[in-house]
Amino acid sequence: MKSEHTAECTACHAPMDAAVAGPCPNCGATGTKLVYSTQAVTAKVTPTIDIAKIRHSFAFNKLAIVALIAITLVSPLIGFLLPGLVGLVISYVLAIMGLIVGLYAITRVRDIERYIDRR
Repeated sequence: MKSEHTAECTACHAPMDAAVAGPCPNCGATGTKLVYSTQAVTAKVTPTIDIAKIRHSFAFNKLAIVALIAITLVSPLIGFLLPGLVGLVISYVLAIMGLIVGLYAITRVRDIERYIDRR
């Protein structure tokens, strides 16, 4: 493996000898030597093409949607039929149930198809 070394002064950017230690011959600064090393490397690469086709859609749970509609329609009637604190508490319970059922009513689906070509 063949390597080449070059150096430069970081203070004045003048080229320096990489093998010689000491101050910069151009500006006299010490501790400003930056050495670069270039090495030849052989690498074997296998090309791969990875293509993905992504589709977004929604999945509907019909039973959960029907239950959500029923809860939405019944909840205001409870407040009308049961006055006071009991009606308020039952309406809040139905609202929380509606929120939970609503999470299961519609689901976002992502389909990913991958095409991998290795040559």
